[in-house]
Amino acid sequence: MAKHQGANGPAGRFYSCGMVAQGSHRDRTALGAGVACGFFWPDGRPRRQNEAMGTIRTSSARLLTAIAGLVLAVPASGQGLAQKGAAPYLPQPAVTAVVRQLPPPPAPGSAAEREDRAAYAAAASGIGSRDWQRARAQRSLNLPAYRQQLSCAFGRQLDAKLTPHLVTLLSRSAQDARRAVNAAKDKFARPRPFTTDGGEACDLMGRPGKPADPDFSYPSGHGTTAALWALVLADVTPARASDLDAFGRDTGNLRVACRVHWPSDIAASRTLAGLLHRQLSASPAYRADLAKARAEAASAPPAFFC
Repeated sequence: MAKHQGANGPAGRFYSCGMVAQGSHRDRTALGAGVACGFFWPDGRPRRQNEAMGTIRTSSARLLTAIAGLVLAVPASGQGLAQKGAAPYLPQPAVTAVVRQLPPPPAPGSAAEREDRAAYAAAASGIGSRDWQRARAQRSLNLPAYRQQLSCAFGRQLDAKLTPHLVTLLSRSAQDARRAVNAAKDKFARPRPFTTDGGEACDLMGRPGKPADPDFSYPSGHGTTAALWALVLADVTPARASDLDAFGRDTGNLRVACRVHWPSDIAASRTLAGLLHRQLSASPAYRADLAKARAEAASAPPAFFC
């Protein structure tokens, strides 16, 4: 903290809220740790204790008011980014064609499958870790915390009220991801790792003693949607492509840490997202919404609390 000297004040004293570098022992220990918050007037005259404490109370009240204002400024639309009822961009034949291009999961007994199973076993050491808790917080992509993480990667606040065109772009593309993922899961019918190899998973569907999740493992729905959203938002703001890609990868990796997916499920989800994005780029409806989203992003507020 830089030193400040009043008009006629003693050198070495910090005014407003700072450390007393010089002065009496009583000055240096006035607040227990040598902090003299308002114990001196700007001209160097010492304040009486009641004056100083009044300054502290006033400053604290102002700080709390400012913090409250920041909290209230954060949008609370209560709506997620993958809104139900959004119309997909792609016709069903295009989705079918995309799924047809997705490679199958590792064959049983193959080296790739052994690597998957080894990774699943190794992930048990992370149960209860920070990544485990982060993965639990991403069980739904519509949770406010997840929306905020994506907003930070994008650099602009994503909210149905503040940025409706951006949310439309994400909601509609999420529907395309959902249809493709569901079709691929039904096609390949790969079991979840905790249903074949046992053990704990961080998602509720994987708790011991609970029925296995009714859907399959390959590819990851979370991983596909996050990777596709990263590509879609990079279309809006190319300068954020690297941050968005890291966000998408992190989402997928956390599904492995959560022990609800094999690593090859996540790799497949990135492949599927790329195939979907290629189809979206040729869609007139997508391009029209993209133009609106770009215009909106130019004036959207920066992401909060990043």
